[in-house]
Amino acid sequence: MDTVMMLDTTRLVVGVGILSYASYTDIKTRMASNILWVVMGSVGAVLLVVQYFTVGIENLFSLVFIPILIAVVYMFFYIGLIFGGADAKAVMALSILTPLWPHIYGFPLHTSVMPFAWSIFSNAIILFLLIPPAFLIYNITKKEVEFPYALIGYRMSTSKAKEKFVWPLEKLVDGKRKLMFMPEEFDTIE
Repeated sequence: MDTVMMLDTTRLVVGVGILSYASYTDIKTRMASNILWVVMGSVGAVLLVVQYFTVGIENLFSLVFIPILIAVVYMFFYIGLIFGGADAKAVMALSILTPLWPHIYGFPLHTSVMPFAWSIFSNAIILFLLIPPAFLIYNITKKEVEFPYALIGYRMSTSKAKEKFVWPLEKLVDGKRKLMFMPEEFDTIE
């Protein structure tokens, strides 16, 4: 196994391990510790330094995208396009861990002009855009089609909602239903 493949395999193991553990804790507690993202980013930085001094980095320009992606993700989080802090921190840490296309056992089959972390982010955006049509299809099958609710969630009984990590899409304000897009809005309504 050559050095680049060994470093990329390490990146893969660290990334999958940390993301798996973060997913597990998120499902159990709705929290993922910040230390996970610090470890992921730190390991990524160390591996980049090791790669630079042992075999070199084929395209140094792609490292410019690390701070660019971090800034874009932070901006998206700040304006509310990314709801979870852990989601934003995970993408930021991934941009440090995997700024280069990995070379593991014949992969990638093709590369892009964009860095690997940017491809992860853009693929996540594409998957995110599939959520409204999926909700719509689900709501059509349940015969619960009321816009815009049918695109952003689904009806659930209060007793069932209390057992899950969800937030309501509406709240009664002065006796009228008010659509709620983000959980933070609940705290601002009196």
